[in-house]
This record gives sequence, structure tokens and C-alpha cells, in this order.
Amino acid sequence: GDTSLLKDVHVYSSGLKSYCTKLGADGIEEARRCLGGHGFSLFSGMIDFHRQFLATVTYEGENALLTQQVSRYLLKLYKDVLRKPDTRLSPPSRYIVSLVDHGLFVQQRCGARSMAELYKPEIILAAFQHRAARLIFELAQAEKQGAQWSDLNLECMRLSKAHVQYIMIENFHNGLEKRYNTSSNPTPEQETLLAALRSVYNLHVFYTMESELSEFLEDGYFSPEQAAWCRQGVKDSLQSVRPNAVGFADCFGFTDTFLNSALGSYDGRAYERMAEMTEREPLNLAGMTDERGVVWGYEEFLRPLIMGEVGGFKARKTESKL
Repeated sequence: GDTSLLKDVHVYSSGLKSYCTKLGADGIEEARRCLGGHGFSLFSGMIDFHRQFLATVTYEGENALLTQQVSRYLLKLYKDVLRKPDTRLSPPSRYIVSLVDHGLFVQQRCGARSMAELYKPEIILAAFQHRAARLIFELAQAEKQGAQWSDLNLECMRLSKAHVQYIMIENFHNGLEKRYNTSSNPTPEQETLLAALRSVYNLHVFYTMESELSEFLEDGYFSPEQAAWCRQGVKDSLQSVRPNAVGFADCFGFTDTFLNSALGSYDGRAYERMAEMTEREPLNLAGMTDERGVVWGYEEFLRPLIMGEVGGFKARKTESKL
């Protein structure tokens, strides 16, 4: 019967829907590009996935509009905290309290003094909290100066994304620690698994930081040296994740039937499967080809066109020369 978090659930689910569906759609497209020219083929399976998933960025609320709900809510919490500093906030938004003393807030700087310290959870979370809080303050200032809400769409999108990225990173970290720190004497298998999952967490953190690096730099929270550490963190995390990449993909348990892909199959026989699927293509089945295995219609229609033997084609070429 406790409904105290109902507004948070509604607002933050709106922000998560907006951010995560775009992340998913962009990820599918990036994976398709990694397949090179084969990614265009239906045999890759990526075309169907992309086409089916792409609609998620608009249904149940268009992604750009949903971010306004998140920004309005965070702006309301900020105003509540200014009026009453002891206002009770839910855990995902408690960082807003840091804006009460704005003079102290603008002096905040990232506490990492080395590359190793940038991996510390408290350093990472503080950076994402500061960034989101600053964007709340800037949105409030723009509104205070008389800007029309319809002119603040880009600010709302940036703020919503910053807040959602903070929520995801905090929950990613808390989920790992709570799941694997419940045992006072973890087994070697648990320690190995936790290390592998932490490598994914670190990659997610540094990739996100690098993608949004300008927002960590523009108020001086990050130094140029710390920004360089973020880029190096991406490279180091990729090396840590790479040995387990196949295992991470397999752990979802997707079947070959579900993937329907010649390139993404359990046995790795990508090119053999492509040849097999080509043979099963309806145009190449028995009854559609002659005794040589050539599709019907090739000699009559395709070959003359390819070889430039079509009368109309030759006539047009002659006309163009004249």
C-alpha cells in the first residue's frame, strides 16, 4: 500500500523508455554495420531485428516528448528543495540537495587523482550526479529568465538522458555488489564471474562518459587529464571484456531459430550456413532452375541485360552518343 514512489516510477520509466529504446535501436544498427556487406542480407537476421525494434522509439510515447516529463519532475523537485531544504527525496534524486548551496556546488571537482581512482564507484557516481544536477540548475535558470518551455526541448532531452544514465549506472553497480557480496566467503567461481561482470560495468561507465564528455568538461568538473583517462578506460575495458564476449552473448540463451541468422549461430559456421541458406532460397530451389542450376529466365531476360544485348539498351546508348 505504499505509493510514495509512484511518481518516481512513472517519470523515471518514461525516461528509461526514451533512453533505452534509442540505445537498443542504435546498438542493433551498429551491430549490423559490424557485419559489413553481409549485414544488408536477410540471411544475417539483423534486418528483421532492426525493423521490428525500431518502432519502439515512437510507440508508448515519442522519445523526445517523454523527456519533458522527466525534466519537469526534476525541476519541480529542485524548486521544492530550494523552498524546503529538508524535503524528503527518493534515492534516485537525492543529489538535487547539492544545489541548495550553489556556491559550494560550482566548486565541485572530480576527486580522481589517478587512472585507478577513476574506477572507484563513489567517484563515478559523484560525476554523474554533478552533471545531472548542473543541467537541472541550467534548465531552472533558463525558465527563470523567461524562456518558453517549447524552446527548452533540447535542454530537457539532455537533462533526462543525464538523469537516466545516472540511474542505470547506480543500479548496475548496486546490483552487482548486492548479488555477489551476500556471501562472506565467495567461491572462486563467484569471484571470476564478478570480475567478468565488473568489466562490462566499467565498459558501460567509460563508454557513457566518453560519449557525453563535453558535459563533464564544460563546467570544469573534469580536467583534460581526467578526460583522457576516460578514453583510456574504454580501451582497457574493451580488452577486459573481449575474452568473455562470446560467453556474454551465449548466456542469453537465444536459439538459432529465434536469431534466424546465418552469421549468428551456435556453431560459428557462418559462411557454410550462408551457402546452405542460399541453396534454400525459393528462387534457387528445384523447379525454379534448369539442369545447370541456373534460374529460369536468366537466359531470356537477365543475361541480355547484363551483357548489353538488349535492343532498346543499345539504341539508348547510340542516341546518347549522338
